[in-house]
Amino acid sequence: MHWSEHETPWRSPSLECALTEAVEGFGPQRNSILQDVRAAQTFFLQGLPQLGGDTLRRAFLGIEAAVNCLDLEALWDCCLAVPQLALTTGWTDMLAIFARYLHQYTHIKLLPTHPLTHVAASLHRLSARPTAQGRQQQLEAFVARAWKLWVDCATRVRGRHDDVTIHLKRGYVTLVDPHHAMAGDIIRDFGRAVHDSLARRGAPGTTGRILELENLLVRMFLPLFTAKTAQRAEGMLKGVAARIEGKGPGSDRGGSGQGLVEEEFIERHLLFSANFFMASIAEYSGEPDKAAWYRQRSLESPRDWFWVQTSSLVESRLRADGYGGPADAIREERNEVQLALPGIMKGVCVGAGESGHQQLEFTEGVWL
Repeated sequence: MHWSEHETPWRSPSLECALTEAVEGFGPQRNSILQDVRAAQTFFLQGLPQLGGDTLRRAFLGIEAAVNCLDLEALWDCCLAVPQLALTTGWTDMLAIFARYLHQYTHIKLLPTHPLTHVAASLHRLSARPTAQGRQQQLEAFVARAWKLWVDCATRVRGRHDDVTIHLKRGYVTLVDPHHAMAGDIIRDFGRAVHDSLARRGAPGTTGRILELENLLVRMFLPLFTAKTAQRAEGMLKGVAARIEGKGPGSDRGGSGQGLVEEEFIERHLLFSANFFMASIAEYSGEPDKAAWYRQRSLESPRDWFWVQTSSLVESRLRADGYGGPADAIREERNEVQLALPGIMKGVCVGAGESGHQQLEFTEGVWL
């Protein structure tokens, strides 16, 4: 298997696993390499070298795990996210330390012909350039090339409509170039990805998968945000939400989860995703009350199985941020909703409705 096709721990191989995570909640995750590097540099800048050193050592352990098991998220951190962070913040000294360790470890563990060995060597060379101007110019070229390689490779290996491919494009448009041509295709490609996932995983499995990706979005991209990109991203997401909300309720939309048309399913995912990520941006920017407001707003939808799954993630985030009251209220309401809904989730049957749209239907009281 090509190294780029390796799945990651967050990609659940089974519907049962996706349902368990989506319905029962999302537990705390270890920090990513990117999060540890960002935290380490913050500690150093705050005059806390002991904490900075300990955190940086955790990042080095993450490098070892990434190289040994070819974890795709961790490789992303090593090959693109940390260089992007250094470019954004100007922390080239930190990059030099990180790149030297990555280069040494890949040189020991991987073959000289392995692509990661070449990437690590290239990153080490540019981070060791004698002048700051030379490092900056080389780093800009490296990061631009790396983004193109990641997006092109994901598109070629996984397909244009694969959710990971769309996820990477979403990050590029949000962080680097909101006017790039791919920006106009993301929502359309997302719709196609949801359509394909419904046929393969069913509605609950599709929701669980997308919630996994929302978690990943926070881990992979938020540490790269600046005040400027955070403001820009919030504006873009508000625009997406406004376009969807401006349509108003459709004539065939109900609150029971029965007869849910595929178009609405996609729109509800987009609306939830927009509000949830705006909440994450607000939290990252030091605005916890604003984050809590967006998270609760993301649940302003019919009380059906989609709401049950998404409310679990929202509850866990509110509780982690100290908003126990709203979190308890969501849990109580979810328990009531689950008792009132017909049957249990066991996949999905996709058929054509009277309007010609694809419909997600309950059969004999069970979501089949």
